[in-house]
Parts: sequence; C-alpha cells; structure tokens
Amino acid sequence: MRPTAAAVALGLTLVLACVAPPNEAWLAALRADAAPGGLAPETPLVLVWAEDPEAAWGRIVRARTEAPLEESELLARVFEAAAVGPVEVAMGGPYSELNEQVMIDAFGITERDRVPGLRVLYVSPEPPGDRLLQLCERHRAACLHRPWRGDPPR
Repeated sequence: MRPTAAAVALGLTLVLACVAPPNEAWLAALRADAAPGGLAPETPLVLVWAEDPEAAWGRIVRARTEAPLEESELLARVFEAAAVGPVEVAMGGPYSELNEQVMIDAFGITERDRVPGLRVLYVSPEPPGDRLLQLCERHRAACLHRPWRGDPPR
C-alpha cells in the first residue's frame, strides 16, 4: 500500500523542524510568517538556519561547491510526495540567498519532472528570484512568497 502524500508529509514534519538548532522562536516566526491567518498543524516546516550573515554565506558556498544542504535533501522528499498528491510546505528564514539556494538544490535532487501537488509557502525577506520561479514553473509547483518579518539571529 502506497502512503498518501499527506501521510508522507506529516511523517516528515518533525524531521524537517529538527534540521535547525532547537530554537522555538525561529520555528514560531516561520509558522506565523508562512500563514498569518493560521497554518495547518501538519504542514511541514523547513527552517533554513544560519547563526549570522557570514555563516549563511558559508552554507551557500558549501552547497554550491560540495553537496546540497540537509534542508534541501529533506525538502526534496516533500517534493517527491507532491508527485503523488497535494502537499503544502512552509520553508524559509531570514537569509534570502540561502533560502533560494536550498529550494534550487531541492529541485535538483528530486527525481520528479513534475510535482503538481506542491504548494510552497516561501518565507523570505526577498521574493524568489527568476531562476527559482522558472524551476517552480517547470515542475508545475506553486510558490507563494511570504515576507520573513523576524530578525536575524544575534
């Protein structure tokens, strides 16, 4: 029996939230910014974390030169579930370039050409760039920008 997309996504919820260090304030900020009117409790969250701008840049360089970040790998698993049925995921954090790199890499990892059931609530200070929007369009995924309102870590 194949699990439904919702069941797969629900199973990933806790795993995805654990990518970041245990920072309840950041997770709460991501949840609140993703859907100010409320977010379904089962919606997976991918908090893209870095201690400061320099650490964010270091993570981007590592993703571009070595291997995709763990957040990208987990997000790609959600993308795979969206090929089976509808899945909503909230992802992001306070560093726009890092958020975009994670999403681009996740699309590169997924083995699916199309994920029409995917709806990403992209929470970032800046909207997604052209390259990411083109990837979303090519994969038939919906990407909805929500502004990150929280402060970067100190």
